[in-house]
Amino acid sequence: MNEPYDECKMPYLLSKPIHIAEYDQRWPLWYAEEQQCLLAVLHPLNVALEHIGSTSVPGLDAKPILDISAGLADREEISDYSNALCTLGYFSKQPQVSGMTILGCTRIDLHALR
Repeated sequence: MNEPYDECKMPYLLSKPIHIAEYDQRWPLWYAEEQQCLLAVLHPLNVALEHIGSTSVPGLDAKPILDISAGLADREEISDYSNALCTLGYFSKQPQVSGMTILGCTRIDLHALR
């Protein structure tokens, strides 16, 4: 069962300085590359992937972490692909928030939504 959102857990997210980088023209290219890798692994789920967040806005300075939304009919299905996602470097990034699972790797956060 999903753990409800707990504001008491927020300090660990805010304990490190936030780095804002100048817009990088490689961000859309990195998304396109990662999209192809994710689709190769998740294609049986008929997943809809979208580049979201500040790095998806051309010209906008942002934290240099790509956010990718994975729209699924059933969010729980992504857990069946955890081993395959691990081979791409993904791991469970934080406690599940209502309706969302967040997986991360070095420079990408994958938000699995139903």
